[in-house]
Amino acid sequence: MGIGFIWISTTTSYVVWIIGFGILAGTGIGFGYSAATPPALKWFPPSKTGLIAGLVVSGFGLASVYIAPLSQYLLGIWGLQKAMLFFGIAFLIVVCVLSMMLKNPPEGYKPVVSKTKGSTQPIIAAKDSTPSEMLKTGTFYSLWIIYFIGSGAGLMG
Repeated sequence: MGIGFIWISTTTSYVVWIIGFGILAGTGIGFGYSAATPPALKWFPPSKTGLIAGLVVSGFGLASVYIAPLSQYLLGIWGLQKAMLFFGIAFLIVVCVLSMMLKNPPEGYKPVVSKTKGSTQPIIAAKDSTPSEMLKTGTFYSLWIIYFIGSGAGLMG
């Protein structure tokens, strides 16, 4: 990701921006997300998988809270090329330093399962549906609309 930003800071070429920002930075973000989630999940019991994955995802999503105002500020005082160079160097340093903290649990580690009231058995769907059956349900469209709104809001940041 950092290399993509550093590279685009050296040019105004449209093709280089597509490759550097679109491909390199995009791939870096994807690798960062996919590298952080599995170790985080291994430290917690299966009943907490959704919560932990949600926290990891929210960490990525909340980046827009500080990146957007910082971007506006840097663009205003330095311009586009220097702002991208700043972000490239910052991302390279921050990602490399924080990656050193990613650790899998030791061999044989078993997460502590808390004793709670109620069943800890997973909820099993009453019926499997074919894709054509699924497309006839209101639940599918409700979930799709919620996902569309959520991802749209996240991409606006």
